Amino acid sequence: MLLYLLLTMAPFAVVSPVIGPALDRAQGGRRIMLVFCTAGRGVMCVLMSRHMDGLLLFPEAFTLLVLQKGYAVAKGAVVPHMSTTKANW
Repeated sequence: MLLYLLLTMAPFAVVSPVIGPALDRAQGGRRIMLVFCTAGRGVMCVLMSRHMDGLLLFPEAFTLLVLQKGYAVAKGAVVPHMSTTKANW
């Protein structure tokens, strides 16, 4: 049970302190992050389909979870920004 909790919370612990400041510093970083996470998730899904019976499935699934959380963070940062930009027109 503790291991399950650790594995489900680990993507939040990895994504928040690393990606948040990087997105704020880079110009267009949020959109680049969206593209990177989407492409990375696609690659991870293909790799996971090839390793269904092996031990590589678990690190690949963890990477997929981290990329999903990164996508959610970047999308949450982009959507309000885009809506306020349209409102100012």
